Amino acid sequence: MARVAIAAAVVGVVAFGLMTLAGDRTASSSTPVIAVLSFPVRSADSSTAWLSDGLPQMIDTKLANVSAIAVVPAARVRALIQRSGRAADASLPDEAARDLARRVGATLVAHGSLARDAQNFVLDLSVHDVRQGSLVRNVVLTDTDPLTLADQAAARILAAVNVSSGGPRLMDIETASLEAYQYYMRHLEHAQAGRPSAAVRDLDASIALDSGFIPALRSRLGGVLTTDTALALRLRQQIQRNAHRMTEFDRLEQELWDVYNSGERERSVALARGLLRRYPRDPRPYSFLESILLSAGDFDGAEQVAIAGLSLDSLAMRAGSGPCSQCKGFAGVIIIRWLRSDFEGAEAWSRRWIAEQPDAASAWFHLAWTLAYAQKTDSALSVARRMVTLSGNELPMLDQYARMLIVSRRYAEADSVIRRIEAQYPTNSKGEVADLRSLLAREHGRPREALVTMEELAARWPQAAWGTEVIRADNRRLMGDYEGAARHLELITHTGPVERVLLPQNLGGARAFCWHHALLADALGATGDTIRLRGIADTLQMACQRSYYGRDWRLYHHVRGLLAMRAGKYTEAELEFVQAVWTKVEGWARTTVELARARMALGRPNDAIATLRTAYATRLDAMGRYVPISELDYWMAKAFAQAGQVDSARVYSGYVEKAWANAEPGLRARLDVQVIGIQR
Repeated sequence: MARVAIAAAVVGVVAFGLMTLAGDRTASSSTPVIAVLSFPVRSADSSTAWLSDGLPQMIDTKLANVSAIAVVPAARVRALIQRSGRAADASLPDEAARDLARRVGATLVAHGSLARDAQNFVLDLSVHDVRQGSLVRNVVLTDTDPLTLADQAAARILAAVNVSSGGPRLMDIETASLEAYQYYMRHLEHAQAGRPSAAVRDLDASIALDSGFIPALRSRLGGVLTTDTALALRLRQQIQRNAHRMTEFDRLEQELWDVYNSGERERSVALARGLLRRYPRDPRPYSFLESILLSAGDFDGAEQVAIAGLSLDSLAMRAGSGPCSQCKGFAGVIIIRWLRSDFEGAEAWSRRWIAEQPDAASAWFHLAWTLAYAQKTDSALSVARRMVTLSGNELPMLDQYARMLIVSRRYAEADSVIRRIEAQYPTNSKGEVADLRSLLAREHGRPREALVTMEELAARWPQAAWGTEVIRADNRRLMGDYEGAARHLELITHTGPVERVLLPQNLGGARAFCWHHALLADALGATGDTIRLRGIADTLQMACQRSYYGRDWRLYHHVRGLLAMRAGKYTEAELEFVQAVWTKVEGWARTTVELARARMALGRPNDAIATLRTAYATRLDAMGRYVPISELDYWMAKAFAQAGQVDSARVYSGYVEKAWANAEPGLRARLDVQVIGIQR
């Protein structure tokens, strides 16, 4: 594939993205910008090797507390070195070091080497002016403790630019446990390499050694915010007890997320912009602001920030043709294009990513789903196979390939991939295999079988079944057990029969509260319990304004739409369902189906067909998992039949007949397949 230059796309927004988003901090040419490169270890001692990356991270932490300078984050520098094809432990000539530093916008570069002399660590540190190439400072530092050594190195770097260090010692704000720091650095390596289980294991080990180690606590919290509220609460409490050990960045970020999770939308945007102005060369504030704008539905604003963040590393991307950690910035732009249903734009950005990193499975993953959403099925599957090959048959990519096959109605091939996953990952794929088998059973009209599969997972491997409660409840809904689904969903939010919390009390709880109650109302919609539905609609309208997620502000419209459908008020129902739609890609397919039904009831089957088409843009996950593709085909067949388009109706009817050849009688009876009325 021809290499596609990204300069024209991103350079045009550099000035706007950095100057407007980052403000005066970036505009000031007098502010020293420091990049600390890795320190190759001249020692065969394996216990010292990790410091090649660990020491720059420590020095950065110390420097980041000094407001008179700007620091290029260690993660960006590490990614750049990787992209340039240099090993982290390889020595760097001064000229090469300056070139790397220039690519991340630094004016000063610190690098050197590290050695072991008996019990001492010896750091040979040089500081160069990036533009002129002159040596600003050279010093040899010795200490038995790497944390103290990092403090000394930071002080020398600051002295080179006539800035006083001050502030607490590194061990006072980070950790006095070298072993805890070592586990934390290993966690970073595992996370970057896509080994989440190993990353969590090392984080837990780090926290066990130092329960107040803020970076480890915050990383662990980020992984459980939406999956384990009890653990998240304990981690928050630990962070609060050790707030005095936070860096300035930690404090500002913690304030940002506390405000965001409490539903203060405007203030959280203001805080994110302030954090970006304070740290304009750190990609994290760009990511924070992008996520906040995205969750509020400001897709244009989020894309602007994503492109500006990507432009930070435009020079770094061209440092070589090796791995490209910086290229992850493409994902944000592509996802935003998905949410805007701009598949042509998403495909163009995906191909730009591939041009920069042709061997990256993630780039091919984004192109594959872009094509799938655009209903270019054969091309999507071809790209997905390449994605799997490039990943080395990694479990996440095999899982995505199986999902794409299910969405494409290639059920036998999907089953083959599931068996392949089970054989290749017999011990750590229980959750993925159960979920995929459950999805296949649902496609074949066998929700009871799907429920049994997930219940068995929960009983035998509860850790792998975390978060499956809503899936199990929805299987009951598909079975026609609406009250059983409702009871299951009530138990998720309310822990016992006495507790009745009308509004979520804990930070971040509004999102789970709103989604679970929307699913509860959807399950109750078929029971005719309009009094209960009205109560849920009122509660959602009031409570969900506290959620940080824009989707939740609209959920009550879905419930009011169900009430209007029940009363035969189809025009009103259509208006409510339209307002309930959050996004047409990976959206809540139940709203899509009900909107299509309202339009069919109003005698507008062509509008219903157009509505249903959007629901095929799904991975059958998250919001998009609640309607099987075969059920979408059923409604499409009915809509085409109503529109008098017999040939198309026969095609979709054929899909349904093939998928539901051995469907459970209850499902066939409820959906009344014969209503399609197509003679084959």
